This record gives sequence, C-alpha cells and structure tokens, in this order.
Amino acid sequence: MLTAFVVTTGRTGTRSMTGFLRNLLSAVGRDADARDHSDIAELLDAGLQRLTRANYDPGPVVRMLRGWTHDVEVNPGPCFVLPEILQAFGPDLPILHLVRDRPGYIGSVVARMTAFPHRWGNFIASAEPAAMARVTAVHFGEMSEEAWNGLSLEDKAGWLYDAHKRETERMLPYFRHTLKIHTSELNEPGLSGRIARFLGLPASPDIAMSWYGRARDMSLDKAAVPTADVIDRSFVYLDWNRVSQDPSYPFQHFLQVELARALRGDAAARQRLAQAGALIEKALAGGGSDMAAATRRRPAAADPPMHRPPRAARR
Repeated sequence: MLTAFVVTTGRTGTRSMTGFLRNLLSAVGRDADARDHSDIAELLDAGLQRLTRANYDPGPVVRMLRGWTHDVEVNPGPCFVLPEILQAFGPDLPILHLVRDRPGYIGSVVARMTAFPHRWGNFIASAEPAAMARVTAVHFGEMSEEAWNGLSLEDKAGWLYDAHKRETERMLPYFRHTLKIHTSELNEPGLSGRIARFLGLPASPDIAMSWYGRARDMSLDKAAVPTADVIDRSFVYLDWNRVSQDPSYPFQHFLQVELARALRGDAAARQRLAQAGALIEKALAGGGSDMAAATRRRPAAADPPMHRPPRAARR
C-alpha cells in the first residue's frame, strides 16, 4: 500500500529522485521500496478519459492504484488524475511535488518528443502507433484541434508544463501533507533531512542524490537521445553512498542493470554482456595485460549467445 507519492511533470529528475528515496529508506533501516513510472500509460489514458468521456468511471484506475504493493511512487502521469489518487489513498497520503524550471523542462521534453514520438501521441506525428496518448489544450476546450496542431513543439511543451502545474496546484490543498521540491535543490546539503522529516522517518545521514548532477564533467548534450537514455538508466539508481563502502557494489549494480535489459529482449545489452563475459574469462585465465582481443567489438548479432562467467566469478 502506497505511503507517499511524488508527483512531477516529468523530465525533472524523476528517476534520480526514486534512487534517492530508495537509498534514504535503506539508510534509516526501512524495508520499503520506491518505484517510478508505474502504470504510466494507464494513468495518462485515465486523465484523457476524464476530460473526454461524460460517463467516465474512476473505479478501474482507483482499484489499480490500490493494488500497488510498493511504498513510494514517483510518477509524472497522475497530474490529471490526482482526484483518483485522493480517492485511492485518502487526504493523509504525503505528496511531494517535484518541479523544474520551465525553460529547462521545455528543452528536455522537445528532445524526448523528437526521439520517441510514439510515446507522445497528440503532440507529434509518429510512424509507429502511439504507445501513449496525452492530454492537450484541445481536451480542456482551450483551443481547436487545428490551432493546437499549428503550434510549435516548444509551445506545446510549454502548455503542458503550465497545465501540469495548474492542475497539480489545484488539487494539492485536498491533501494534508505536501512538500514542494525544485530540481535545482536536488544536490543541496540537507535535502535528505527535509524529506526524512516530511515522511516521518528517523534522522538519517546526508544521502547523495543518485546520478543527478554527479558527473559534472560529463556532457550528454551531443549524444543521441537513445544513447543518453541508456547512460542515464545505468547510473540513475546507483547508490553513491555504497560505492565507497563496498568495492563489489558498482560491478554488481551495472551487471544487474545489463541483465535486466537483456531479459527484456535488448540485443545490444546481450552483446555487451557477451563482451564482458569474454573479458572476465580471459582475465581469470591469466591473459595478462593484453585485453584488446577480449574487448574488441564483435560483429553485431540479432541475438548473441550469453556467456556464463566462470565459477570463481559467480561467487
């Protein structure tokens, strides 16, 4: 059953906040789980149905929400279905509102739209069927479909930012416990203490915000969005507090990330695991310092074989 919710517009450090909350809960000894983007397509669709169907029934989405078994959720989907959040969990559910500056949000969202148009139905044309349809000014009766389609992507993203902010702030007074956090605060000292106090958690060490702002000398601005997304997902849940305490932790973390990708059918992840397996085998076999052969890129394959590490590496 959910005990706290972080509502956000998205592109605000959502996954970094999830990793941070996981680390915070672990640091204070809570056996609890924080997740993000749960059932986001269903939540976006519910927001759309709420505005377009006169006989809209919130019951199915409320039952879906009550079926969540984790403790904390970070999600950009429910800005338009906060009434359902309220109905599912009541007014005592702590709500954190994560906000980013408007120009930064617009630039980030436009990049996502152009890279993944099938996830931005009603905002940008896509050669693939839309996986997610989103609320627009048309659904609020603010403009005609022709006028909406004539807007630039920047103007559409700006409208979405303003609508998210407006609808969230309209509903927040119905919840008794709310806290606003700006993305610019995510690496400020004392943030973990503020959030811990808000959530009623014991005093905690100053938890590092995973990934966000941690690689200041590493720029992803020139990377293709899908490439940047892979890098982001590799680092986002890394617990920086454990890195200096457990030498085996970083290896285990990145291995688990790649395994999760491979199990979802990501052929590139399987290729990377195969290369890593070859490198481990060569090193443990006494291959010396010449690792070039083990790390040299192999011809791409649709489904390269998985290499099992030798027994010593699996302990």
